[in-house]
Amino acid sequence: MTNSRSYYLDENFAKVFAETNYALKHLEYCGPTTFITSEFVTHTPNLEIIRIESRNFISDVGDCVANWKNLQVLDCKFDRNHFGHEKKANAYIFFTALNTIQTLHTLKLEGYAISGEEFLGLKNNHTIQVLNLSRATMSEDVFNTISTFSNLKHLYADSIIGNSLNSLGKLANLSKLEILDLKQNTAFGDAGCAMIGNVKSLRKLYVMNLGEDQIHDKGVTELSSLTNLEELDVRFCDITNKGLVTIAKACSKLQTIHVGGCSKVDVNSLPLELRLKTRK
Repeated sequence: MTNSRSYYLDENFAKVFAETNYALKHLEYCGPTTFITSEFVTHTPNLEIIRIESRNFISDVGDCVANWKNLQVLDCKFDRNHFGHEKKANAYIFFTALNTIQTLHTLKLEGYAISGEEFLGLKNNHTIQVLNLSRATMSEDVFNTISTFSNLKHLYADSIIGNSLNSLGKLANLSKLEILDLKQNTAFGDAGCAMIGNVKSLRKLYVMNLGEDQIHDKGVTELSSLTNLEELDVRFCDITNKGLVTIAKACSKLQTIHVGGCSKVDVNSLPLELRLKTRK
C-alpha cells in the first residue's frame, strides 16, 4: 500500500498497520489524538507525504523522525482552541532531527503553539520552501529562526498570535521569498508595511487588515519598493484611490489588487488600466 487515509485509529491497530505497510508513501489522518509513535516511524521509512489533523503533535517521536528520509511534506493542523500550550520535552529534538531531512520542502503547522526554543532546531534550514504557520501562537523569536531559512519561498502567517512589529523586520533576510500572507495580523499597520518593503523578492503579498492598527496610503506607499509584486491584497485597509495609483505606478508588474472592504476606494474613479486590475 502506498497511500492511506485513516480516521480515529487506535495505537494497537496503528502498530499492525505500520508493520504491514512498509512501502507506505502517503498518509492522511484525522482524530482527537495522533497514533504516531517511534515504532510507527521505524516501520514506515518510505513515507513522503503526511497530513494530520489532531489535537496533539507528533514531536514525541523525537529524533526518530529522521527515519523518514524521503519525507517531502509534513502537514499538521491543530484546533487552536483545544491544542495544549505546554512545552514538549522532545519538540527541540524533533525539529533538530527534522532539519536533517534533505527532501522536506513543505512544513505546515497550522494552529500550533510554537516556542522559540523548540523551533530553534530548524535554524539554518536550506530545504523548506513552503512554511505555513496560519493561526499559530508563537513567540517573537520564532521569526529569528525563520529568517535563516535560505530557500524559503512561501510564508503563510495569517491570524497568528504573539507576533510583533519587530518580527516583520526579520523577513528582510529571506532573499527568495515570493509569497507572504500576513492577513488579519493586528501588529502591522503602516510601520509594518515599511518593513515588508525591504523584502524585494515578493511577488504576492496579502495584508488584509481587520485590526485597529490600520494600513493607510502611507503604508501602501511604503510597499512601492516591491517592484516584483504581481498581486496585492489590501482588503479592509484604510486606503484611498491615491494610494492605489501610487503603488500601481511604482510596481509595473502588478496585475491584481484586492480592495474589497476598502470604504474609501472608488473603483469607478480609478484610471481604466488600474480599474481592470482591481478585485472587490
